[in-house]
Amino acid sequence: MEREVTIERTRAGLEIAHQLGHKGGRKRLMTDSKNESSKKLLANGVPPRDVAKNLGVSIPTLLGLETRSTDLSDPADGPRYRECR
Repeated sequence: MEREVTIERTRAGLEIAHQLGHKGGRKRLMTDSKNESSKKLLANGVPPRDVAKNLGVSIPTLLGLETRSTDLSDPADGPRYRECR
């Protein structure tokens, strides 16, 4: 019974936060402007290590941009997480 009450209160709080425009989760390191500048720098032959250092991100974050979509708001793209079992 206590578990259901906790779940109900949590969902109510999340719904209110959503209505107020709050988003959950971690902020993205790579903004749209950083994405554009990193692509230009990489296209001009600047080494990924230097680009990542200048932007303050890791090399895997930088190189993973090509495989990930920057727009997470479209639910038709599918989930952006692995299923936990």
